[in-house]
Amino acid sequence: MTDPPERSMAPADSSRVVALDALRGIAAMSVVLAHVTATNQIVFHPGSVTGWPNWLTRLTPLQLLWDGPIAVVIFFVLSGYVLTLPFLRRAHRGPEAVARWVSFYPKRLVRLYLPAWGALALALALALLSRGRAIDGVSNWLYHELPSGSIGRTAKDALLVVGVSNLDAPLWTLALELIASMLLPLFVLLAAAARVPLWLRAGVLMVVITAAGIVANRSIALLATFGLGALLAATSLEESSPIRSLRPRTWILLILASLLMMNAAAPLGLIHLGHHVGSGLAKLLPAVGSVGVVAAVVFWPGLAKALSIKPLEWLGTRSFSLYLTHFPLVIALAFFVPPRNLLLYSVVAVGCSLLLAEIFARIIEQPSHRLSKAVGRNVYRRALSWAEQR
Repeated sequence: MTDPPERSMAPADSSRVVALDALRGIAAMSVVLAHVTATNQIVFHPGSVTGWPNWLTRLTPLQLLWDGPIAVVIFFVLSGYVLTLPFLRRAHRGPEAVARWVSFYPKRLVRLYLPAWGALALALALALLSRGRAIDGVSNWLYHELPSGSIGRTAKDALLVVGVSNLDAPLWTLALELIASMLLPLFVLLAAAARVPLWLRAGVLMVVITAAGIVANRSIALLATFGLGALLAATSLEESSPIRSLRPRTWILLILASLLMMNAAAPLGLIHLGHHVGSGLAKLLPAVGSVGVVAAVVFWPGLAKALSIKPLEWLGTRSFSLYLTHFPLVIALAFFVPPRNLLLYSVVAVGCSLLLAEIFARIIEQPSHRLSKAVGRNVYRRALSWAEQR
């Protein structure tokens, strides 16, 4: 998952930044609810998808409220958009461009690794705290996600790029985020290649996503989805783009269509399309739908304004911390509050996750962010001086 966008955009973009934060916060909460409900065996194995009320919660966009995998797709669209946009707004050549790229990498590494290490330390402490306790009525998902709490495994997890264990399982997306960040110049080049029609660039990425779905490679699919976010950033800078003239009624229809595409996996399972076609579409349609939702936030001022409310703004600014810390807490709480009482467990787990996110943001994430910016500024000055002397 990507961190919230920098608050250095022009004043005219301030509502859009808040709205993008809000969308990220909603997606993070969806991941939390996905893991909370997965601890309950009845909910985790609800039976026939066409039975009541399962058709309502799995075959309609209502499923998106606790659909963790779709939330991750949203994260990567947002990440591609947010990381690419600043580089597209400025000159691509000259000493300043060189300095920006040189400073980007250490800044990004500090921004991702320090919070990840803090989350891993917290996860290890929670795993050790609950070790040896009995747990009653676990779901199959919860049984397989119980951590070992090994210090050696935690040290390996801290590298991110060599894979992560279930100590803090959501960190696998942060590892992929790290890879996408290292490949950012390629995505910027793709977004800036104005001589190649936009539909062709987007089409190639969609073919890659479809192929990744067929071979069940979620990492490639998400990297290509990151690329779609980069193309959206390029489109947002085109003042003459037709998308800017869409009316609210059209936006509403597009958002509804996007939500249906995001939830396409379960309905596709009821249609006999063949393995390859079904698997490809199950990856492609949610990615396209996610781009549609992010595009609506970027281009439709009405939606940006609707999302720019204080509770969602707060949730958005705490979304990174919430995403990093909720998983080990959800697991640990199952030892103390039986998940079979789903209502009580959900209230406790969600409330504690939000509280922990606030504490983690103040103690770990925000100081890490300030340090990353300081590192970036220092490296930028040095790189600029070096580039100007050449």
